[in-house]
Amino acid sequence: MLGGSKWRNRLARIEKVLGLERRLLRDGRIDELAALTHDRERISLWLTDLPDSGPPEYRRHLEHLRQKARQNGALLRAYIEGARSALSTVTVIEEEQANLGAYARDGTRIDTPKPSSTTRTRA
Repeated sequence: MLGGSKWRNRLARIEKVLGLERRLLRDGRIDELAALTHDRERISLWLTDLPDSGPPEYRRHLEHLRQKARQNGALLRAYIEGARSALSTVTVIEEEQANLGAYARDGTRIDTPKPSSTTRTRA
C-alpha cells in the first residue's frame, strides 16, 4: 500500500507536468517542450510503476492522470503528423517550382529565381 503523502506528492507532480505540457501543446509552443523532457520521462515511469490498487481516491486520481497523459500524447502525435504533412507539401511545391516559368515575347524561357526559403529547416 502506498504511503498517503508519498502518492499524493507524486500525483501532484505528475498533474503539474501534464498540465504544463498540455498548455504548451495547446498554445503551439512546441519548442518549449524540450525543457520538460526529463520531467516527462520521470512521470511516465511513475504512471507505469504506480500500483493500480489503493484507496478509491488514489485510483480515480491515477486514472484521471493517465487519461491526461494519453490526451497529451494524442496532441503531440497530431503535431508530429502536421509537421510531416507540411514538410511534404513544401517538398512538392519546391519540386513543382522547377516546372514553373515565364516566357519572353520571343518565346525564350525566363527562369524563376531559386528559392532561398528557410521553411524546410523550420518545419
